[in-house]
Amino acid sequence: MQGSNVRYVPGYLVFTRGEALFAASFDLQRLEVSGTPFPAGEVLITPGGAASFAVSETGSLAYIPAGAKSGTLAWVDAKGSTEMPGLPAQNYFNRLQLSPDGKRIVLVILEGGFRHIWVYDTVRGSLTRLTLGDRDNASPTWSPDGRRIAFWTSKDENGVIMTKPSDGSGSEETLLSSAKVGPPSSWSPDGKFLAYWQLGPTGKWEIWVLPLEGERKPKPVETDNQFDHINPVFSPDGKYLAYYSNESGRSEVYVRPFGQGGGKWQISTGGGANPVWARSGKQLFYRESENIMGVDVATQPDFSASTPRIIVPATVAATLSSGLDAFDVSPDGHRFLVHRQSSEAGQSLQINVILNWSEELRRLAPANKQP
Repeated sequence: MQGSNVRYVPGYLVFTRGEALFAASFDLQRLEVSGTPFPAGEVLITPGGAASFAVSETGSLAYIPAGAKSGTLAWVDAKGSTEMPGLPAQNYFNRLQLSPDGKRIVLVILEGGFRHIWVYDTVRGSLTRLTLGDRDNASPTWSPDGRRIAFWTSKDENGVIMTKPSDGSGSEETLLSSAKVGPPSSWSPDGKFLAYWQLGPTGKWEIWVLPLEGERKPKPVETDNQFDHINPVFSPDGKYLAYYSNESGRSEVYVRPFGQGGGKWQISTGGGANPVWARSGKQLFYRESENIMGVDVATQPDFSASTPRIIVPATVAATLSSGLDAFDVSPDGHRFLVHRQSSEAGQSLQINVILNWSEELRRLAPANKQP
């Protein structure tokens, strides 16, 4: 059973895969899972990976629905000016990324109970669907040449990393499939490696890379079993990985060498998540308390980073980003692409409560697998 944010409700273990909520029949006496996990809804996931839901001992559920994130996208800069790229209001999820040339945006939209990947052409104003079918797809990331997109999906109780041509033509290719496999987050600039995270033996997220040439045997980069290490992102020169971890007791952004020895450097000082490199490699940005933060970076003679500073304050960024901290930076490093709350969605998140939710799970469970 692959997932995180595990809770127990009478008769079931409830957990998340991405922002999807799943449940599986569970024998509390034997401490055994029985039956196949089944979808049980969509919930909001915070930038640190925590799920916005809780269950009571009596089997009731309180949650913030994923649909509360309805909105669109916006450009914002350090001066607070904004510009709309023309996307319609949708249920967008916490992942977006600009193509290497900055002319397209890959994003994730909830439709029909499943997340699907779409590509928006900012020049032509067209929105093209990339994934099909009744399965969850998430965490897309561009190849260095912009021709392919890697993404995560679930199949036969496994997490699966796949790629597909970014123009929607051709078939999907499976790169990796395992019960432990989590989302891909970055291709190396030379296209030879794909960074992703996967569950370790203690249930914590570890950083791994998948070679895309030769034997294609996955290799661990960070496997500290005590803490989560999430969202590894290659630097533009391919020599470093930025990521965030809770090893200090809260989420902070770090940088470590890739393919060479050496330690690591803590970049954020007041909490941080979702690191994004400037295309020049001279700056690294991240989110902290809804601010967009930035540091200046030097790699010669050794790696160094400046004191973090606010680039776009929370008074601007939080108003736009509607609780979603994913963002990207334009190729020139002057603008940031963020989610924008739709006017009809309101400014407050809706909290839903379902009494006797365990009864609803019995209804949703496959008929021959009910406890």
